[in-house]
Amino acid sequence: MDVAAVPPLLSDVDLWYLLAAILVFFLTRVLMAWKWQLLLHYAGFRQPFLYLLRIIFVSGFMGFFLPAGVGVDVIRTVEVGRRTGFAVSAISTIADRIMAIITMILCSSIAALIALPAAPDLGHTLWTIVVLNLCIMAIVALLLSKAALRTVHWIKGHWNPDSESHSRHHEGETISPSARIFRIVAEKAMLVHADLRGLLGNHQVFVSAFLLNGLVQVARILLFAFLFLACGAQVSFIYHIIFVPIIMILTLLPVSFFGVGVREGACVFFYSQIGVDPALALTVSVWTYLVNLPVLAIGGIWFLVGPSKSSSESVVV
Repeated sequence: MDVAAVPPLLSDVDLWYLLAAILVFFLTRVLMAWKWQLLLHYAGFRQPFLYLLRIIFVSGFMGFFLPAGVGVDVIRTVEVGRRTGFAVSAISTIADRIMAIITMILCSSIAALIALPAAPDLGHTLWTIVVLNLCIMAIVALLLSKAALRTVHWIKGHWNPDSESHSRHHEGETISPSARIFRIVAEKAMLVHADLRGLLGNHQVFVSAFLLNGLVQVARILLFAFLFLACGAQVSFIYHIIFVPIIMILTLLPVSFFGVGVREGACVFFYSQIGVDPALALTVSVWTYLVNLPVLAIGGIWFLVGPSKSSSESVVV
């Protein structure tokens, strides 16, 4: 593997690979709008593609100033919820995230298992990634299980910490304010859980969304591959398949703004395992933000211009 020893200057970056990375980044936004339209369609609402594409771009622009992952999802849920209802909007957004995480986990795990025989010296790192992926998958499966629903239902019926020995008035049991709030939230969560299981349980939806998410992950992997090539580094493509999904999952954690810091740390840590100079890995990570600038600019302009009249139409299926 021919890896550059030091990060290149701007004048040394291959502009053709850089342009390819920008186009791939734009393509990911188009694919994200397409799969979101698919999920909303199966949830009972047909939304114009350009309307959803606008939300993707605008939320990406506003998400630059909000906690990673969560901030972007909140913007998308609120915007679409004004037209479809917040329950439908939230379900489609959550289903989108779940499908994306499942796709990333499978992609990374399969690639890691394939790479094991050819890279025995990286066995510890690759097995750690596989185990980490399995843990994430187990958490997702647990949250979607009927056991989680039954647990919330049981807590909803029994949790009343401020009630004194479950004392009862003539109207019934005394319910503390905190317990009342929890029960309201629990009822909404159970409704969302049931609708989410129904949506993901639709085989046609699952397969279609899985394939589109697969294309999104291919585009993200190509983004990193092009940026490394732009910086003059030759990295085996299978390592991009292994590392990029994990890096993207970590940037979804709401512990930073726009993933700043988390992405850099994860990129340096994982790519340094295969001999990439940390400074180069850091440079590539920074470039992932720089190639996002044209997309951010489009989102900012689209936000100022506002939606067109034709894109404000909604059809209930």
